[in-house]
Amino acid sequence: MKKIILNILFAVIVAALSNPSFLIAQQNNEISELTAQIVNDKINIVWNIVNQEKINLIHVEIKRPGNNNWELLKRFKVKKVTSNDNQQKAVNYSYQTKVKENGVYYFRIVILDESNLEINTKEIKVGVTNLSNTKLYQNNPNPFNPSTTIPYEVLSPGFISLKVYNLAGKEVAILVDEFKQPGKYSVRFDVNDYVDISSGIYLYKLQTPTSSDIKKMIFAK
Repeated sequence: MKKIILNILFAVIVAALSNPSFLIAQQNNEISELTAQIVNDKINIVWNIVNQEKINLIHVEIKRPGNNNWELLKRFKVKKVTSNDNQQKAVNYSYQTKVKENGVYYFRIVILDESNLEINTKEIKVGVTNLSNTKLYQNNPNPFNPSTTIPYEVLSPGFISLKVYNLAGKEVAILVDEFKQPGKYSVRFDVNDYVDISSGIYLYKLQTPTSSDIKKMIFAK
C-alpha cells in the first residue's frame, strides 16, 4: 500500500516538474486583487480571476449601510476556456455602482461553477463619507412678494435645519429645525410672518451635521 502511495506522489511530482501548468490547473479558482475606488457618488470595483476553468457565473453583491442582507448587483457570464494558457491568465473584471448615502458598504464577489454551486468568494469593505445627505432647490417664485416655496430633498435620515439670512449674515428666519426621514419636502417662506424684513437679496441655507448648501432668493416689493 505504501508503495502505491509513493508511486502516486512520485508521478505527481514528475508531472509538476515537467509541466508547471499542471500545478496551476489544480489550484482553486482564485479571486485576486479585489479593490474599490470612490469617485464622487460612485464606487468602482475591480478584481481579477485566476484560472477560469469550470467557472460559469460571477456575481457582484452588495450589503448596504444598516442592512445585513446581500443584494445582487450584477451577474457576469464567463466565457468557456479550453487551453491551459488561458486558464493561467488573470482575467480583469470591473463594475461601477452609484451610492446615495454615507456609511459602510460591503461588496462580495462570488464565483459559481457549471452547476451554479459556489466555488469561491471574496469581500471588501468601503467607507463612504463624502456624500451630501440633502439636495436644496431654487425657491419658486423668485423674485417673490410676499411668499415663496423652498423645495428640498433628504437622501438619508438625519437632523437638518433650513434658515434664512440677510446679506450681512444675520439670521432672519428658521424654517426647519428637526429630524427628517428620506423624502422630498417643501417649506413656505412668507415675509409677513417675520419683522424687520425689507426688500432685497436673502440667502437660505440647508444644513446637516456633515454638509450644507446655500442658495439666493430676492424679495421684491
